[in-house]
Amino acid sequence: MKKRILIKLSIIILLLMIPLISMQFTDEVNWEKLDFSVAAILLVVLFSIHELFEMRIKSDSKKRLAILFSIIIFIIVWAELAVGVF
Repeated sequence: MKKRILIKLSIIILLLMIPLISMQFTDEVNWEKLDFSVAAILLVVLFSIHELFEMRIKSDSKKRLAILFSIIIFIIVWAELAVGVF
């Protein structure tokens, strides 16, 4: 379990490094500390929910559906915060 959590935290760090590296090469990506904080919080919540589903839901089909639903909610929240789609 600790290995899974360490892997998920590593994935979060790698995902947050994408805009950080992009900011070094282009002016089109301009994240501030608040942007990184919100993204980190959203990703930690997403992976925490995923971990909760892994522990609590026994059925593979229900687990996949719950994870898919959480990813869809994550994308909706991300899009709303980024550009105000809704």
